[in-house]
Amino acid sequence: MDAILQILRDEGYSVSNELASYYSYVDLWKKWWEGYVPSVHDYSQVILDGSIRTFKRYRMNMAKKVSEDWANLLLTNKTLINVDDEVSQQYLAGDAVEQNEGVLGDNHFWENANLLVENAYAAGTGAFVLRVKDAQLKSSTLIGGKVKITYIDDAAMIYPLSWDKGEITECAFGSVKYLNGKRHLYLEKHLLTATGYKVVNEYYNYEQEKPVKVAVPEGLIEEFQIDCKLFYVVKPNLANNIYKNSPLGLSVYANSLDQLAACDIAYDNFVYDFVLGRKRVFMNQDIISMKDGKPNLSETMETRLFYSMGQKMPNENQLFQEYNPALRITENKEGIQTALDILSANVGFGQSRYSFNDRTMTTATQSKLSNKDLTESVAKQRVMIEEVLKGLVKSILWLGRNIIGEKVNEEAKVTITFDDSMFQDIDAEKAQFLQEIRDGIRQKWEYRVKYFGEDEETAKGMVQQDEEIKFPGAE
Repeated sequence: MDAILQILRDEGYSVSNELASYYSYVDLWKKWWEGYVPSVHDYSQVILDGSIRTFKRYRMNMAKKVSEDWANLLLTNKTLINVDDEVSQQYLAGDAVEQNEGVLGDNHFWENANLLVENAYAAGTGAFVLRVKDAQLKSSTLIGGKVKITYIDDAAMIYPLSWDKGEITECAFGSVKYLNGKRHLYLEKHLLTATGYKVVNEYYNYEQEKPVKVAVPEGLIEEFQIDCKLFYVVKPNLANNIYKNSPLGLSVYANSLDQLAACDIAYDNFVYDFVLGRKRVFMNQDIISMKDGKPNLSETMETRLFYSMGQKMPNENQLFQEYNPALRITENKEGIQTALDILSANVGFGQSRYSFNDRTMTTATQSKLSNKDLTESVAKQRVMIEEVLKGLVKSILWLGRNIIGEKVNEEAKVTITFDDSMFQDIDAEKAQFLQEIRDGIRQKWEYRVKYFGEDEETAKGMVQQDEEIKFPGAE
């Protein structure tokens, strides 16, 4: 948003032209995610009478599909975040398995985080921002309240102020708010200090072309100091070949725009072959009854099927002629599949992710064995997701202990367990694990660590408390 860039420059922040121009790429990537790029999806043709008509392409909207799939591979409600301190775990997420309570549950974390990753992978950048709702300010320090997680899923609202080798250390986050029916611009700046961060909140009346600064709403603290980082940026783990030193991320399909266009062009041709390939029957006027000078056809007759040729049929004795054009289904499907294969490989999924032809299902085990590119790409992207989640959890626990007064341990070990069910035959793995328990090769507590997400101490304690725990098929 140009208004935010101008505000930051007016306040003395240096925003390079190179970084400012990068937002034009963000805007283009968002258009692909939305599914409509005028320069690609609008096209003109000269028709029979010599006039020019504009048409819209039929679209597959693969940019959104790619982004959704990456989000589902990286962060879902099957992802587990475990802390090796029981009180801290309860505060963060409730129990260790369902994780629908605590701070994460209150903030509907799993569904919102999944949507954030989707948007971040589409437009290049997203961010988790922590706030303390209903806190009081005492000697420039926050007291009380509860942790609120804000999901900044619009890359155009993230403005890096300082960064080092791509890591954003200071940042401004913008959002549009409505107060008393009037549009306002909310700007939240996180500025690095010697001991932590200074957070500055600003509001601007945005009814006019130029925003005018106004007082912040009641209940919002204008400025405070905190010894903890409150924002964590999410972006694809990709080298930026558009702006090498950019602190903003690169869309996962930034280098696949031609492939996205190819998919839509191929699909548009596929659909139009059906539209233009409709069956037609050309008829001699002599077999059509007329009424008031117009053909009198039955109301139940598909009138689009029939065309009057007057009395000029190819054969003077011919009363009607069918026309059944070829639909080129096989050729079109092959063209679409080729476009999908190239796109799939380009965005890190390998060539076998999408199928326009295959009506059979592939098992997860087969998928893992046949698509090494996908598993390697997922492992690479999870490095970034894991780092963000661990940092976010540490900051939540720090706020819980130092601001809100909960008896949690911000130094507790945090473990992220990703959902690998799409790559594994979980039932077969569990059966094998249980067999190894029966054979004495493994211990029962190891099962709890692997499949319940518990740490070793907790798992051993649970087994010791109840030796009557029966595993399916185990004695």
